[in-house]
Amino acid sequence: MASAMHPAQAVLAQAKREVGRQGRGPGSGSTGALDTRCLAQGVVLADLEACAEDELRVVNGLLRRAAEAEVTEVRLLLGSAANSSSGSRRRARRADAAGPMVTRPEPNLALCTALKRGLRSSTSQVVALQLHGVKLLTEGAREVGEGLAYAPALRRVSFRASKLGDTAFKAMHLGLAKNASIQTLDLADCALSDRSAGAVAHVLRCHAQRRSDARWGKSLRRTGMHEAMLLKPEEFNEIAMMGLLTLDLANNSFGDGIGRAIAHELVADDWIGAINLQNNSITKAGVLALLDALEQSNDAIAVIDLRGNLDKVTVARLDALLRERSAFPDAGLLQRALPENTGDEIQHGASRLPGEEYPVSCELAQLTQCASQASSKADQVAAVFAEEIKRAIEEITANMDSSPSPLEALNRSPIL
Repeated sequence: MASAMHPAQAVLAQAKREVGRQGRGPGSGSTGALDTRCLAQGVVLADLEACAEDELRVVNGLLRRAAEAEVTEVRLLLGSAANSSSGSRRRARRADAAGPMVTRPEPNLALCTALKRGLRSSTSQVVALQLHGVKLLTEGAREVGEGLAYAPALRRVSFRASKLGDTAFKAMHLGLAKNASIQTLDLADCALSDRSAGAVAHVLRCHAQRRSDARWGKSLRRTGMHEAMLLKPEEFNEIAMMGLLTLDLANNSFGDGIGRAIAHELVADDWIGAINLQNNSITKAGVLALLDALEQSNDAIAVIDLRGNLDKVTVARLDALLRERSAFPDAGLLQRALPENTGDEIQHGASRLPGEEYPVSCELAQLTQCASQASSKADQVAAVFAEEIKRAIEEITANMDSSPSPLEALNRSPIL
């Protein structure tokens, strides 16, 4: 008995028919660059370097109806071995002279518009979006940003090696800031510099503020209680998952500007868990700004990876501080009470390709395994506070019984 067709396969067939009816040559409606086997799992995987115009139109048709197709993951790659058929290789060689079709303005914008429509649907199920090596032009980046802002299920976003540049990232960053479900963001090797530091800081600020507001809102009716007793662990868990947990900014051209910008946001950010700043151009001034923020204000972040920058001595001091925290994780984790399943989510990191390492996320995943131990200690701490509060109430009550009334106290006053 034949297995039922996945909705994504049905939508693909419809998109191929639509492109084929437009009659753009003998190859119209072909999908050589699209891995159709993945569609059975709801994953759109395509090597756009090998995509001819008709194939791009098919991919766009599938992305536009991502919700209808029950797509859960979109992986668009440029220059990968996602599809190694001889036909795809021949098309890629023919495209070399003018560059891949997707890098041209009109196809690039059409792809981004289709992606926006698929992401922002209220019934979208896309959890992971990867545009690896796919450079988005400014107008296209703005379209993707508008889609990201309203993607209801999105958890992992990666633009690794896309060479976005500062202008395109600024056009997109408002959508990243507005989304309330993204937990991991990979901007490694995106040709970003300190001109993007303000935009990165804005994304961090919005995600931190949204969660801090949610925490305040939930504890609003519980004033008068100790901070450790304001929210239940499951409430902390829910709030923590409403924003970024890991941010990868490795292999860019950031300098001290990014260090100062992130340090400024860490002062009020109790939620971000790991930031990867490997292989940038951060000097002592930027590292000191981060170190001051951690020593004076932020005890929640677990990992800041600064290997491959320009100041090894100060980096060693910051690393020692974080390692000390990892040996006593309850200091920071008790304030956030990360859920036990966060490790699985964070282990995806920024959804790198299979076989690649993500040391920041792996280290954070190991650290969050201590959360269950920390939560049991939190219960003990809460019990101690409860006993202290009970004793304090008894003492206050006893003093009220033995103290004179206001009129009596007035009569005993030496002035009278």
